[in-house]
Amino acid sequence: MPNVDIVVSVLISQIRHSLSSTYKDFVFACGGSIPIVNQGTSSDQSSSRASDKASASRSESRNPQDVRLLPSPPITLRWDPQDPSTPASQCKLTFPPDDGQQEALAELLRDMQPATFGVKGEEVASKLDTSRFSSTFNPYELGIVDAVAQLLLPNLKQKRPNWKRGVRAELYKLNVYSGPSGHFRAHMDTPHSIDQFGSLVVCLPIAHTGGQLKVQSEGREDVVFDWSATEEDMGEPPAIEWAAFYSDCTHEVLEVTSGHRVTLTYNLYATYGGGAVTSLDSPIDMAHLPLYMRLSSLAERLESSKEGRFIGFHTAYRYPHTTTMACLPYTLKGIDDGYVGDT
Repeated sequence: MPNVDIVVSVLISQIRHSLSSTYKDFVFACGGSIPIVNQGTSSDQSSSRASDKASASRSESRNPQDVRLLPSPPITLRWDPQDPSTPASQCKLTFPPDDGQQEALAELLRDMQPATFGVKGEEVASKLDTSRFSSTFNPYELGIVDAVAQLLLPNLKQKRPNWKRGVRAELYKLNVYSGPSGHFRAHMDTPHSIDQFGSLVVCLPIAHTGGQLKVQSEGREDVVFDWSATEEDMGEPPAIEWAAFYSDCTHEVLEVTSGHRVTLTYNLYATYGGGAVTSLDSPIDMAHLPLYMRLSSLAERLESSKEGRFIGFHTAYRYPHTTTMACLPYTLKGIDDGYVGDT
């Protein structure tokens, strides 16, 4: 019989190597393109053309995971004007906007508030809080929330296999970055609660150039989502673009050089349950990962030892929790979820 300490040492060494290599393979940001279905265009035709456009964009921006979802009708946005005498008909905008909606777009820009970021309160965009606007966009109906749950919070075969983690998306802000100087410097989001794990950014179809969303995770290649589109691109067909990423990822909005970049931002929270709008199988089976198998082998070795032992590890991601309040393990992200297994 080999010495138990030697076997454990070898297994720990293998696990250390697996952690460093497997970490880079896990998705920390995902995105997709949703075609707008116009009158006279079938869903299949519109979806196929938007998918081709998204594929070309992916080759340039290196999106790690792009999901083809359900098509969407045009998006209607309504808001409260700053001037109560402004007619409600002027506070309605449909995306993609046509030439007859230029006045409504101008009214939206007038009614928005400056958005300040950073210690010095740099004004780089404008915003509306959720109390002042509403839209017909629904990330649940279009399958975005299900896709995010499957890609950023993959489920394990836990002791209670019927329990699945799901995602709750809460609308947070409407932002507009306008050319030629709108931007948002690199930063990391502040979680609004202990069960928040990420953010979802939805870019509504409107012509603009620049404004790429750059997402960074320490030790891995940056991901760039390029949603810019000229007036000519808006008819091929127009599409809603989206991206989701973990809260502890550094991200920035590069300078918008022309036009207006209009986005809806959602906070993402881990919760119980999961739907099947996208009809996608879970993309990751943790039980087949080398790390999972090595941890299982190590646990078996330690269980056969007469001495009590503990296995400790550092998580790859950061979490907004304390020793007294936490939403773990249901907010574990990516590879951190693989550590837990069936324990």
